[in-house]
Amino acid sequence: MTITKRKGLLILIIVVVIIAIIVGYFTLNDETTSWNVYGENDFSFELRYPHGWTLLDQLTDKSCCLFVAVINVSTTTTMNASGTPEVSVTSKERMHLQIGYYDTAITDPFKAATTTKVTLGDNEFSTGVSNGLEFYLLPRSETRGVGIAVFAYEDATPKDMATARDIIGTIKLLPLTASSTVATTSPN
Repeated sequence: MTITKRKGLLILIIVVVIIAIIVGYFTLNDETTSWNVYGENDFSFELRYPHGWTLLDQLTDKSCCLFVAVINVSTTTTMNASGTPEVSVTSKERMHLQIGYYDTAITDPFKAATTTKVTLGDNEFSTGVSNGLEFYLLPRSETRGVGIAVFAYEDATPKDMATARDIIGTIKLLPLTASSTVATTSPN
């Protein structure tokens, strides 16, 4: 083999190794692939949320929203008068996402807010702040889509906020069916 062919082969091997490293890095570092999956056929979307976050409610035709939250849970053990230990558990929500669908023909609570476009995951959202709440809108059509309001409480951390955006970035719109609530009904 000539020196020129060896150099070409070495460059090709180096390029292949670099590409393999880059692909492996992004594949291994996408922690959302191991998260819990919530799929909602009636409302035609799915999302992922991390272990340690809680699904608080399920969407139904009588409920507007799904709540995904991170909650501080603490336990305290005390001794009662008879010397028996008593455990009390307290929980305090740090942050939650309220996720539902919106229909601009009925109500658009975020109309007055100035919005900007942001890409999270595979979707482009309109985002802004209204009444102190950060919100994200993922349109399915000109009048309907998935809306997310972010409720951050005093104990919320920057990591909570980053995780909330990661959750929002995992939302995938599912195909609409004739029985899809979002396709056939409007919120109350």
